[in-house]
Amino acid sequence: MSTPPELRPRALTLVTGGSGWLGARLVEALARGLPDVPALARPVSPVEIRCLVRDPAEASAFPGLTGITCVPGDLTVSGSLDAFFEGAQGATLFHCAGVIHPRRAADFEAINAAGTRRVVEAAAAAGVRRLVHVSSNSPFGANPRRDHLFDEAAPYNPYMGYGRSKMAAEQAVWAAGEAGRLETVIVRAPWFYGPGQPDRQTQFFSMIRRGGFPLMGDDDLQELADDIKAHGLREAIWTHDGKIIDGRNRYLACGMAGRSPFEAERS
Repeated sequence: MSTPPELRPRALTLVTGGSGWLGARLVEALARGLPDVPALARPVSPVEIRCLVRDPAEASAFPGLTGITCVPGDLTVSGSLDAFFEGAQGATLFHCAGVIHPRRAADFEAINAAGTRRVVEAAAAAGVRRLVHVSSNSPFGANPRRDHLFDEAAPYNPYMGYGRSKMAAEQAVWAAGEAGRLETVIVRAPWFYGPGQPDRQTQFFSMIRRGGFPLMGDDDLQELADDIKAHGLREAIWTHDGKIIDGRNRYLACGMAGRSPFEAERS
């Protein structure tokens, strides 16, 4: 059976969140190719990339690159994606837009969940061929123990509001794919780093390199997890006086105990 003309691959690539750190690096790779990867060393010619941006001034995120068009739009506003998807039959869409550190908790739902649903609906209506959705490990939550590994079949156990919003986004993408409305791919990126990364990333890795970012040993973590499970996080922190209970150790131990690492703040 032949592929309908409107769903055949074409050179146009759509990118949401193109002016963000990840999105900008993706756009650069699409425009210039990846010399270290033979199959991707040269970009698709001619380069035709359309980026969704909230502010037209964000076009300055792509200095020296050609073939890139920036289209203003807002994931939270119905109808504002029309120009972005105009004439996008057969295109490939990378959905990178999202929020990790919002000003309001409600933005998780508005941008990550409802915003993704708008993108999926608009993409399907426009005849986009493939949607590549950038998700996270957060829909799965924390590993119950250090030697535990997640895989594609792991059940949802979302971590906090961010995890719940990314789970809802995934479900919208899966539903569109299962219904045959467009091809869907979900990339669950737990963390990434590289040129142009935010200062917080650089600081974190610098601390590890200097040996200044402490992690508790397995026995200490298990002891802390047991105390959290038995007495709650606030009490466990007090009983471990003298040991290092930083954010990372708290996250790991709470994951092992099946408790929220923010329990103490809510107490």
